[in-house]
Amino acid sequence: MRIPTATIFLSLLLVGACDRDASVTPNVRRGAPRAAGAPGVRGPNAQGPNSGAAGGAGPRAAANGGAPSAQAGLAAGSQPAGHAAGGHVTVTQIVISFKDVAGTKATRTKEEAEKLANELFTKAQGNSEPFAALRKQTDEAGTPIFNICLGKEKKSPNDKLRSEVPAAVGDAAFQMQPNDVKLIPYDAAKAPGGFYIIKRMNNP
Repeated sequence: MRIPTATIFLSLLLVGACDRDASVTPNVRRGAPRAAGAPGVRGPNAQGPNSGAAGGAGPRAAANGGAPSAQAGLAAGSQPAGHAAGGHVTVTQIVISFKDVAGTKATRTKEEAEKLANELFTKAQGNSEPFAALRKQTDEAGTPIFNICLGKEKKSPNDKLRSEVPAAVGDAAFQMQPNDVKLIPYDAAKAPGGFYIIKRMNNP
């Protein structure tokens, strides 16, 4: 009996389809590994709406792995610029007062005091004369060399608490480096004694 040609052709198509299914199905069931670099389904860690512009760093990554905060830096023991180790700085100073300042014996005017302060400051900056020699050119008494302490206790006779020195002097001293010289102008609230020339010493 002759089999129609159409029936033979249809049978061949069905056999080929079965062969293709047998070759593909095992790989799907076994979870065949995908080739490196091949595109795949994006998982929860893929770059999405919450991802940053670089490296997919989103809000959570910025919070946990970004730059350390200022509080973290302080917790690590960092200190502001110019802050002295040990909580104190050693300074030497020259005070040029004038007759309008309370408690002084100076007879010069404020203008004369300012002129003298600028002259002595210029010499101190250029190291043309020793600081102690420059101090003798004024008539102000006081401790020539002392420590300004941040704490609440004095450890030596030369110690002065931060609250015992003019505010402008204390502020400047803790921002200076050793051997720096600074002229502090008269200020009725922060530098009431006149014009101050201070020099930061090397801490002992």
